[in-house]
Amino acid sequence: SSPGMKGPIFCWFRFLPSPEQRVELHIYRILRVGRYDSSRERCVGGGIQFVSSPSSIFQTGPLTLCGDNERYSPPVVIFLDGDTQGSPVLLVGVDQATPRSQFLAHFSFTAISDQKTGQRMSGGTRLTDSACSYSYTEASCAGVPHCEISSPGYPGIFPQNMLCRYHVKTQGGGGKGVRIRINKLSIPKDKKSCKTDFLKFYSGSDETSALETICGNTKQRDFTFLGPSVILEFSSGLVQAPFVHNGFLAQVQFVNSSANTKEEVFHDHQKKGQEKHLMINPNQKDNQHSVIQHDEAVLTYKRPARVIEQVPRPNHLSPPANMLRESKIFSCRDEVSSPARAGLITSSQLLHSNHTCSIVFR
Repeated sequence: SSPGMKGPIFCWFRFLPSPEQRVELHIYRILRVGRYDSSRERCVGGGIQFVSSPSSIFQTGPLTLCGDNERYSPPVVIFLDGDTQGSPVLLVGVDQATPRSQFLAHFSFTAISDQKTGQRMSGGTRLTDSACSYSYTEASCAGVPHCEISSPGYPGIFPQNMLCRYHVKTQGGGGKGVRIRINKLSIPKDKKSCKTDFLKFYSGSDETSALETICGNTKQRDFTFLGPSVILEFSSGLVQAPFVHNGFLAQVQFVNSSANTKEEVFHDHQKKGQEKHLMINPNQKDNQHSVIQHDEAVLTYKRPARVIEQVPRPNHLSPPANMLRESKIFSCRDEVSSPARAGLITSSQLLHSNHTCSIVFR
């Protein structure tokens, strides 16, 4: 707890972790330390910053906490690591006259190797030309079940106005794929925030059109992509109350595609139900794939691949699913319409993106 201080005042607290440590900070209360101007979306008259910097000067970009009498429950949790940008420093400034300004915070030096609060970035190499870009390869992930990727500062709240890119590359020729499992995702999910706070997936050969964009909260979700290169992009906008979103945690695995099928699938995921990976050969028009019941499924494939799906009737409709099945052929050039029998696919939509297309089943 800081002593009672009369404003105006400025002070700083510098932390010097060892190379095996990171600094964990929990902020519980702020008393008469500036105020938040919603019209300008920033603090005025003072604030608190926790940054990695060689200097002890307030910066314009990082998150700033402020308020006349703010109590945070749960506390605002921030992790910082000592790096080339300087050691972690806590800055407290009050520009106006106050009878007493104060804050309450706890800190600890946490082991980087700690399974819950340590760094969750394993197997990647930081690229020197960017503050938040990393490279993951089969060689760097060899010898372990999977590599890990996380948003900056995980499991604490992520920095604001960040753009991080994680480049994942397979080795050698074809036959290799990349599986990315999102184990944790906590970012704002309202319509406005999803424009600035999101995860995007790109094919390494086409960085102009995202294969998938997600935001909000999820516990686990799998994506499988063809190699040789996939890019995962994390973006954050302004970080605002409640300060509870801590970004994402993901696993990266390099997997083999089918030995008998030329895989043309970018990714195949089910939003509800068990995971199922689907292999499609565009050169064979009669390959059929049994599809289990899901509330929603998304299939993305390259043109001009054709997909034959046998869609079971949902169990809650009669007659039973095992008595009525209907197959339908889709191709990227066709308009997708509802099947003749209602209930098999309640709605469907065809989405085009460069040389790929997606069919959404609901």
